[in-house]
Amino acid sequence: MTTIAQRIEAAIRPLLPGVVLSFGRVAGAPDPLKRYAVIRPAGGGSGDLVRRPLFTLDVMGLPNGETTQTAALVEDVIQRLREPASGLVFTAPSEPSFTTTADGRALFSVAIAAITETEPV
Repeated sequence: MTTIAQRIEAAIRPLLPGVVLSFGRVAGAPDPLKRYAVIRPAGGGSGDLVRRPLFTLDVMGLPNGETTQTAALVEDVIQRLREPASGLVFTAPSEPSFTTTADGRALFSVAIAAITETEPV
């Protein structure tokens, strides 16, 4: 049996090739030669037939400037999340918000609402 969190991670992982993906937080000190993404639970509602988990996807680019490439990666993820996903009934990503980290990495956050079946697949 898989959890909702595992299904969300499984749906997002193939959308971010070459990006280190983790759940909850970046583990350890980020390598300056790698991009990172973090899936963070943000609550949600449950019901008899479906669950509506909310989560945030944070995508952190490389240090010192490649904001345009990271923005394009995030936009591609948003577009692909709008398509039907395995294990998820529906996902609705928001427009990304942007900031930078202390070391100059672009950091995009995307709020995502999902609808899943009550019983995990």
